[in-house]
Amino acid sequence: MVIGAYPIGKITLLGLKQIATPVSKVVKQIAKTNPLFKTLICIPTGQLVHKLEVRLKMRMLRLPQPKRIPKLTDSMATDLGANLMAEVFVISLSVYLLFFELSRQAEKDRKKHEKHHKRKELLDDQISTLHKQLDWQERELKEINRLILERKTRCECE
Repeated sequence: MVIGAYPIGKITLLGLKQIATPVSKVVKQIAKTNPLFKTLICIPTGQLVHKLEVRLKMRMLRLPQPKRIPKLTDSMATDLGANLMAEVFVISLSVYLLFFELSRQAEKDRKKHEKHHKRKELLDDQISTLHKQLDWQERELKEINRLILERKTRCECE
């Protein structure tokens, strides 16, 4: 199942993308007001992303790796870290919603399968009952035919 098959999924992803910017602003605001969050989470995350980005760009350009990568300013690292935290939040929320939707769909399919299975069992029971009735009727018809034949032979004899 691909998310493109669900129009509601596309709308949800569009909504999540729109939510990313305000979430990023909220994380930046928290980083500005909470020095512990800023120094322990946002700045180190921003610096790490910056180092990885520089090394990746240098490798892609096939340039030698620098010995020392200059650090970003605290405000730039905070912004980068806050943006990354917001993206992680949005992606986590998206993954959660995707799993929720898939599990809901799987439960719906399971209930549908169970309903069809019960219906099949009911039909099998009805067919079995009809076979029993048919066998009983065939035996009765044979008995009736035997009785008719027996009467005919008695009538011919008299």
